[in-house]
Formats: sequence, C-alpha cells, structure tokens
Amino acid sequence: MSLVRGPSIQTHPRTAPPTRRSPLPARAEFGLGYFLFLVVNAALFVRPNDIFHELVGFEFYRYILLLCLAASFPAILARLSPQELEKRPLDVCVLALLPIVVLSHATVGRLEDAFETGVNYFKLVVYYLLFVSLVTTPARLRLFVGCLPVYASVMVLVALLDFHGVIQVPRLLNSLGQQITLEEGRVYGPGIFQDPNDICVIIVACGMLLLSFLCNRNLGIIRLFWLVPLAIFAYGFLQTRSRGGMVAFIAGFGLLMRLRFGWFWTLLLGILGVPVLLFVVGGRQAELSVSARTGQERIYLWNDGIDMLRGHPIFGVGSEHFTLHSTQVAHNSYIQAFAETGFFGGSLFLGAAVLAVYGLFKLTRPAPQPSGPPVSRVIVDPELRRLYPYVAGTVMTFVAGMLTLSMNTQATMYTFLGMASVYVAMATTRPATPPLRFDAAMLVRLGVLGVTYLVVLFAFIRLAGQF
Repeated sequence: MSLVRGPSIQTHPRTAPPTRRSPLPARAEFGLGYFLFLVVNAALFVRPNDIFHELVGFEFYRYILLLCLAASFPAILARLSPQELEKRPLDVCVLALLPIVVLSHATVGRLEDAFETGVNYFKLVVYYLLFVSLVTTPARLRLFVGCLPVYASVMVLVALLDFHGVIQVPRLLNSLGQQITLEEGRVYGPGIFQDPNDICVIIVACGMLLLSFLCNRNLGIIRLFWLVPLAIFAYGFLQTRSRGGMVAFIAGFGLLMRLRFGWFWTLLLGILGVPVLLFVVGGRQAELSVSARTGQERIYLWNDGIDMLRGHPIFGVGSEHFTLHSTQVAHNSYIQAFAETGFFGGSLFLGAAVLAVYGLFKLTRPAPQPSGPPVSRVIVDPELRRLYPYVAGTVMTFVAGMLTLSMNTQATMYTFLGMASVYVAMATTRPATPPLRFDAAMLVRLGVLGVTYLVVLFAFIRLAGQF
C-alpha cells in the first residue's frame, strides 16, 4: 500500500469509467542491476576522481556502469524488441542518434573520430537503456527520485567548499589541453559540472524533485530532512549567477505550478512572483536580456551553428567538432546537435526533448468524448499521481536549460530523458491516454519540428543579433 495519497491533478467534475484495457503489471526484476544503477548515478554525480587529486584518471563511473550492464543485459535486450520500441518513440530517437554520430565523421573519412565519438555516445546509450530497463515500477522510480537530490546536494556542497577555499578540486582541461579560466565570484562544480551554468540547471532540476518530498505531508516530520539539501541548492543556485539556470527555473517551476494548481495560480504567480524573484536575486543572474554582451555572444555562436548546418546539411561538421569551427560551444544544445550531426541528427535530438515534455503533459489533457464536454484524465497510481507535476517540472527544467547551454554529451541529460520515458510508460490514466508511436507519421512530425525550430531560431538571430 502506498504511504501517501497523491492529490488529483485535474479537478473537472465529470469522471469516466475505467479504461477497458489494463496494462501488464510492472515487473520488479533485476534487483541487483537496479541497485547497481543507483550506485552508477551516485558515481555520476559524486565522482571521487573529480574531487580527490590522487584519484584523477580512475573512472569509477565507467567500471560501475559496465558491472551494472553485465547484471542487467537481459533486461536491455527485452527493451530493444521492435514491439517495445514502437511504443517508445523517445527511446528510438536516442538510439537512432548513435549511427548518425558515427556517420557524421565516417562519411568524410575521419574514421578515428568516428570511433571515438561513437564510443562516447554508446556509453550514453548504455546508461539510458539501463534507466528505462531497470526503473520499471513506481516504487523504483520513487526511490530513484529520492536518491538523485541527495547525490546532487553532495556534489553542490563540494563545489561550494571549493568556492570558499575550504578544499581545492582538480579541474578538467579544455579542448586545447589548457586549464579553464574561472570567472571570479561564481561557483564551479567538480568534473563534468565545472561550468556554472551546467551545475545551476542540475540544482534546479533536482530541486524540483526534492519539493515532491518536502511537500508530502504524509511523511510527517521526516520531510524536514529535505530542508538541508534545499538550503544547499538555494545557496548554490545564487552563487552560480547563471542566467541560463534562471530561465530553466522559470520554465520548470511554471510547468510544475500549471500541473499542480492550474492556469490561474500559475499566471498569478508569474505576474507577481517573477519580477520579485529577479529583484531579490539581482545582479548578473537577473539580467535576462539578449542585448547584453553575453547574450550577443551566444547569438553569434548560434549563427555559426546555422552556417555549419548550411555547409554540411546531411551529417553536419562532425559530433563534438563544433569548437573546431567556432570559438566556443554553441551554448544551445539543439543548434549544436544540428551543426554537428546535420538535419537528421538535430531533428532526432530536438525530437527526444520535445517528446519528453509532450509525453508527460498529455497524460492529464482532457479526453474528448463522442457527446458532451471532454473528460479529465486522472493518473491511476496514487504515487505516480503525486510525483507527476514534480517530474514534469524537472524534465521541463532540463529541456529549457538546453536552449542556452550545450549538454549534448552529458549523461545527466539522459537521466532526465530516461525519467520522462519510464514515467510515461508506467503511468496508466483513466480514461486511457493514447500512446505515442514511432511510425512514418512520427518521422514526418520530427522533420517538421526540425524545420520549424530552425526557421524560428534563424528569425530570432536576425531580429536580436547586432550584426
């Protein structure tokens, strides 16, 4: 029995009879694999080799990932069946990017780069497949959602201790083999989180998950434990001074409010709360203007990405090669995907992000009826229903954050894509929500989505860029 009673997300007075088809019961197999997957994520967020100088070069994450794969390989094989993949278009987008990443180099004879970037992306695919194959029940999702903010808070705490000079964490080298330049007054995380903008988006995303426990009255006084990581996140958020993180917070928290309380309270909070938030935060983080120096720099980088796509429209300039054709990464994950892997790769990458948000949002959209007004959908499982707005807000945070940050090769991006995939797969609604399917029509939609995004971005560059 669930320990909590989740609130109903929709409050429409009409109800509908239960769906006629019941899905197969969720199976909690591969317990060892699931345990190892939790350890994999602990190693992803809190990498000892990124914190202790003596352990630099020892890849704990990679070795635990391989061990988890060995313990869970049959589960992944079952997930890769054509019948399963047809029902999970988000998974297909993630998988289909692998050959495109390889072809982005192989088609022009860069076989060594094709192998290297292919291996790098293959590790991300393995992580994603482990997620969708092992997090298969509401109980497992709840435990994972509880572990993630704890892992992230430890990582943020390490970053804050480094920021205040209590410890000194090793720093990764840039593409030229040089130490990165640290901007004074901003928090830089360890290892893969050493960009202040990246760590800020992680803070916001995991903060959304943390709220699902802090706001759960059925946990009683135990829920006050979550005030500790919340305080760490709040202070870390302010010290990153990240505008991209602020945009991600507004988008993610806005969707959380919409799904939890409806449009009226969301709009009211937006009108009254956002100006207050920006005033309280102040400084660099509150300057959300494209006319600022950094805003114009990013627009120039986006324009570089458009130029790369024009010159290499099919497979792009090559995965992880954006910086060879521009001064920095694109600071926009989607345009970087288009520039590096061409139109097909960019459309799949963008499609995965959009499918993650849309798949969650459509779960509680009113169901049309042959006669009479639409009927509100309700998520049947009380625990999933309680987690719904927080998971959706978390995924939206990351999807919005990628508009101003380049996270294409970060495993954490696939953490939140995987979270969307498993939630949609296990959430049964009444009345039933028609599943998305990967078919010819879906391919056409992804192509239209890609063209639309590029047209809108091009128009924005021309209107906002000071060329």
